[in-house]
Amino acid sequence: MSRIFRVEAEFDHEAGVWYVSGSDVPGLATEASSLDELMAKLQVMIPDLFDARAECGLESAKIREGDVSIEFIDRPRAVLFPTAEAPN
Repeated sequence: MSRIFRVEAEFDHEAGVWYVSGSDVPGLATEASSLDELMAKLQVMIPDLFDARAECGLESAKIREGDVSIEFIDRPRAVLFPTAEAPN
């Protein structure tokens, strides 16, 4: 049975990476240079995190890679003032 996990991602313009800015997966934190790479990492990381929680007794069952469905929320940000100066 597939579980759906909510993952919010934002782009860090200074670092040039997408990162997880919010999630309903405890302990989830990662970044990647593209959204495709981030999705691939999440498909592996989420089951691994739940496996670790199950081993500690914090989850009732482990999750297999194929059992993961991700509700991916892309949160791009607009740069209103690209220079270091703020408006007066």
